[in-house]
Amino acid sequence: MVASSFAPYTAAASEQLLKRCVELSSDTVDYYRARLGDLYFDIQQYPAALDNYRRALLIREQYRPDRRLHQDVLLLQLAKCYRHLGRNDEAISYALQAAGFNQRNEEAKAFFYSLWTKGKASRRDSTKSSR
Repeated sequence: MVASSFAPYTAAASEQLLKRCVELSSDTVDYYRARLGDLYFDIQQYPAALDNYRRALLIREQYRPDRRLHQDVLLLQLAKCYRHLGRNDEAISYALQAAGFNQRNEEAKAFFYSLWTKGKASRRDSTKSSR
């Protein structure tokens, strides 16, 4: 089902279409996995989003990457998932990789900076309370 003025958009319909794309491509096209991750991210299903983004990264290592999908954007989405799951060390790591991969990605740099300064502040606060 395609969303139009006659057929309302539903996440379930999009999920089915993207899963079918993954199936038809024998799970060799990173783009479909990343779009499926985006869908799950948008509906706040972060573990499922994380799984699909990670699978997209693995596919990129084994097959030719799709030019529509940029490595830094994929890494940043992984970082965002990890942050939503409370795994800030992994979020920092992926945000740093995204910023390093494309130094013009201002969103990745800002995200990394916000995570890094938040982490430093909480570490500083915890050392004050342990004195």
